[in-house]
Amino acid sequence: MDDQKFIIPSVGKLASRLEPLAIPILRVIVGLVFIYHGWPKLSGVLSGDGLAGLVGFIEPSGLPFPIVLAWLALITEFFGGISLVLGLWTRLWAFLGAGQMFLIVFFVKGFGEVHYARGGFEYDLVLAVVLSVLFVVGAGGMSLDSKMKKTF
Repeated sequence: MDDQKFIIPSVGKLASRLEPLAIPILRVIVGLVFIYHGWPKLSGVLSGDGLAGLVGFIEPSGLPFPIVLAWLALITEFFGGISLVLGLWTRLWAFLGAGQMFLIVFFVKGFGEVHYARGGFEYDLVLAVVLSVLFVVGAGGMSLDSKMKKTF
């Protein structure tokens, strides 16, 4: 924590004690959210249904190669989510996840527009910003990245 004085000193003490946990908790929660959203995509592929629903969601946006983007979304969400929980190659997965979320915000959901059928863009924007922060600051403590000599 910086040298800022708190009106209630115990708040400052609590904040400084929790500070080492902030990034790891953020990383784990975002990773779990990604796993939660990636699992239906992976189970669709494993069951033989494929990614048709996701491709159909991407196609109207006009983005090129919707099947490639659907596969990248599956990989980034499920396997990237697992890696985020573990804190393994956090910057790589955060970069890919932020890119995916920004694509969703600006091209699929329409930034500033309200598409109730496709949901609002706010959730995806928050994830994009949080993942961007994780890209900048890294995994924090309690991560596999912190144990490695080199990482992404």
